[in-house]
Amino acid sequence: MTRRPGQRTTVRVMPRLLAAAFVAAACSDSLSPRPKAPTAPPPAQRAPEVLQSAAGDITLDQQNSTLGLAGRRLLKGFNPTNPHNGDAIVVTFFWIGSTNIIDSVTDHLTNSSWTKVGNTYHLVEYATAGGISMATYVAINVQNIPVASAAQDNVLAIEASLSDSVADGGIWMSAWSGVDGVFPQAVGVHPSGSGAGSSPTVAQPGPMTVNAGALVYGVTMTNALVGLGTPTGFRSIDPGGSISDARMKADGEYTVPASTGSFDPQWTWYFDQSHAGTWMATGLILNPGSPPPPPPPAPPGNLTVTTSTSGSNLDPDGYTVTVDGTQSQPVGTNASVTFSSLPAGTHSVAVGGVASNCTVTTANPQSVSVPSGGTATASAPVSCGAASVGGIVLDTLNGNLGESGRLLLTRFGPRNPHLGDAIVATFFWRGSTNVITSVTDRLSDGTLVGNTYTPVEYVTAGGISMATYVATNVQNYPEGTFPGGEKLLVVQAQLSDSVADGGLMISAWGGVDGVTAQALGAHQSQSGAGSQPTVAAPGPIAINAGALAYGVTMSGTLVGRDPPSGFANITSMSDGAGLIAEGDYAVPAAAGQVDPRWTWNFSPSSPGTWLATVLALNPGTAPALGNLTVSTSTTGSNLDPDGYTVAVDGGPGQAIGINGSLSFTNLAAGSHSVTLSGVAVNCTVTGGNSQTVTVPSGGTATAAFRGWRLAPADRH
Repeated sequence: MTRRPGQRTTVRVMPRLLAAAFVAAACSDSLSPRPKAPTAPPPAQRAPEVLQSAAGDITLDQQNSTLGLAGRRLLKGFNPTNPHNGDAIVVTFFWIGSTNIIDSVTDHLTNSSWTKVGNTYHLVEYATAGGISMATYVAINVQNIPVASAAQDNVLAIEASLSDSVADGGIWMSAWSGVDGVFPQAVGVHPSGSGAGSSPTVAQPGPMTVNAGALVYGVTMTNALVGLGTPTGFRSIDPGGSISDARMKADGEYTVPASTGSFDPQWTWYFDQSHAGTWMATGLILNPGSPPPPPPPAPPGNLTVTTSTSGSNLDPDGYTVTVDGTQSQPVGTNASVTFSSLPAGTHSVAVGGVASNCTVTTANPQSVSVPSGGTATASAPVSCGAASVGGIVLDTLNGNLGESGRLLLTRFGPRNPHLGDAIVATFFWRGSTNVITSVTDRLSDGTLVGNTYTPVEYVTAGGISMATYVATNVQNYPEGTFPGGEKLLVVQAQLSDSVADGGLMISAWGGVDGVTAQALGAHQSQSGAGSQPTVAAPGPIAINAGALAYGVTMSGTLVGRDPPSGFANITSMSDGAGLIAEGDYAVPAAAGQVDPRWTWNFSPSSPGTWLATVLALNPGTAPALGNLTVSTSTTGSNLDPDGYTVAVDGGPGQAIGINGSLSFTNLAAGSHSVTLSGVAVNCTVTGGNSQTVTVPSGGTATAAFRGWRLAPADRH
């Protein structure tokens, strides 16, 4: 390497440092891109040729990275696709500071339980110079990683827990297939170098001898925002190239040579007299091999879900319980249902088919841990009241925090909202200005949808911001469930500037007036701060009978909170960087005022700022409703003691006696199909097992099934 004026260069090789520690974490990630580096002013330095890799050698599986993190945690998720079990994961952390303050590096899943995965991350290199630091960790033969769900609620996230806060930091992480599964055999040499310059300066970790088919990993960082020339014969780990924020810039490169040789990746940082800076570079060799076979799967377990319904006007046809968005069973209003032979681990449990005047009063969906060889239980309490006048009902929802960059987005899933719904989208971020330039929607395959999102409220205080948008009568996308995530509706905000931490909450509502000017009622926001338990309230607003009262609050401090009285929860979420948010709603049967009031449990050691917004959405014309009474009468001999099952429009079945009746209330006026099942083989239903019945508006229709049973000896 040629030394340049004003440049100090140090090259060293550290012994392998092994560290393993674990810490509980809370993190959530997103699909958003992250900030990219400025374009280098000189001509591009990347050579077009790339060293040829030998067939079957190490390959890049997944990668992700970000800068602009702050606090005592540095974390990032492998969204949208998790690494494979058996991969090796290389994680390089960057921060402003001159000491190694990383206490531990752990991995977790971004579900509501922040499930700890438990792979071991070994420190292999730490370097510091000029007030910046860089540390590289390696985990070999990682296990217990699920396939990332369409809802992005089980993404693998890597977290560094720090002994002190940092003003700026970041992560560059990558997963590699084909690495030897034993740590001492997998990890080769790993030199680091550092230096400084005020003119174009070469940055290099030092030479490394590499076996054929091994991975040569190189990473560099600087504290100056200048152009960068990348190493000849290397590929960028991120297809987008380097990353940067207001204080740092970093780049990661790799190659897998087909033959043995010596490698020393050399970047050129284009410092000048006005932009002098310090650089660091680390190299790492990972050797190829076959990972040990994964451990055998744990024996499956079971899950029992119990519903308990209180109040008035109970839902007569019960509910539907769905596990992981794929397995569904009907359940009564006060009953239990069991799902057998589920894989041990965390599962999502959702209760659907809930009438508009009823609310599931626990998290819905909720996460339940199923033990190997055992049975987990989940309770789903439901509260019912007077039927809402307008029939507004929560259809589907999603949300996430922990995003960074110039795009905040999430998608519904695994089911899209119904056409004609209203969508409420609330965006959260760290910052004191409204940086949203537009809110749009598209499908997850990139197809533009084109609904109009109207800004309703923006509020900021204490370095955090929150903005709420509404779209009514949404159209132009396919209804239904998409387990593969290929046609899910995505809502996104384009930002005029990058944010270091942000996210959004989206919810879809049936029964809202389809014209935005008529749908949107009163709305307002407030903010405040405290160092003790503090009430957060946006203030009272007037609301019409049957209208939706939507309330949302956020804080930049991770503390507990108490929900508003008389409201049901939409969702609650938080990330490891300190943002926390909650949405709640009510649909009052009478006109009046609503005033959602949360209590944030701040304290002298955890003071915080809160924001709160409330808005009203008016219902459309109330649907014409009627009732249906189904009766059975059975004659003959050898009658069936357990009766039959009646279902309306293919919904959950309800038990009925062989000579009994059953009422279905608040059905939409019009034609409905009624089906009788569970009929024994020695019985004939006169007129067939299915009927079409017209339910009158404000009246009651009847459907009668008459059965004739023969004794077994009488059948021919």
